[in-house]
Amino acid sequence: MAKAKGISNPLPTPDRLRELFFYPSAMGKLYNLKTRSPNAYRLEEAGTLHHTGYLYVSIDKKSYGVHRIIWVMRHGKDIPKGYEIDHIDGNKSNNHIDNLRLATRAENMQNKSKRIDGNNSYKGVHHRKISGRYSASITYNGEQIALGNYDSALEAAAFYDAAAIKFHGKFARHNNTGIDRSKELEDFLANPLTTRNKSGYRGVSWSSRRNIWRAQFKRKGLGYFATKEEAALAYNEAAKRLHGEFACLNVIPETPRLGRSLGEQLTLFDSPKEKAQTWGMGFLSNTY
Repeated sequence: MAKAKGISNPLPTPDRLRELFFYPSAMGKLYNLKTRSPNAYRLEEAGTLHHTGYLYVSIDKKSYGVHRIIWVMRHGKDIPKGYEIDHIDGNKSNNHIDNLRLATRAENMQNKSKRIDGNNSYKGVHHRKISGRYSASITYNGEQIALGNYDSALEAAAFYDAAAIKFHGKFARHNNTGIDRSKELEDFLANPLTTRNKSGYRGVSWSSRRNIWRAQFKRKGLGYFATKEEAALAYNEAAKRLHGEFACLNVIPETPRLGRSLGEQLTLFDSPKEKAQTWGMGFLSNTY
């Protein structure tokens, strides 16, 4: 779950917490110990519900999450550095000890629930307004991994679920679609070019607006081409000029014969306005 207020305040010692609170594990709630007399206590449920969904208590004018206090009281030690307390079921006010576990910040975020919008209620799924299709993606080790585009939100959610189980393990929060796409996911990840890119070449895509192939290198346009092989060749040339022997190149079955120079080919289909914006000319003159 998301990081909340008071999470960075160092907690009092377990002994100090036990003087202030009582936690019966069967009930899953924290209680204040109110002294009515030297030998009598009155139990009162502790915690104020915050708009984030967490329960908080105040100790010596500092705010602490109830879930953190419960974990420390039950384990008799402070929360290890670099870890947070995660609610397994996603319910931030369910502080039963069996629902609390240690998690890194990244693992905690993996268990974050979907923010519902007007287009779909699935986690890891986004609606593309222009195409009308649904794209799936997942974050792993700080990087976003694209999982493809699909005609329905349900199908995209199924691919997200398979990826969540693969990459997030026990911290995965999936959509429970009931559709197993684990095999299709492995095929997708094993063949990213042929699955994600219909051309089969790096930096080459089909322009539906112009009905022709286009080449890009590092998101800079290299121009438009009659065949995907010619576009792949333009990508290779740009990659070699920038990365030299370390360039990752397209493997083209037969090197296409260009009927004109590569410079002319790169800007053949560009309008005057687009020519001024086309990176291909800079690439040819080694000015990038």
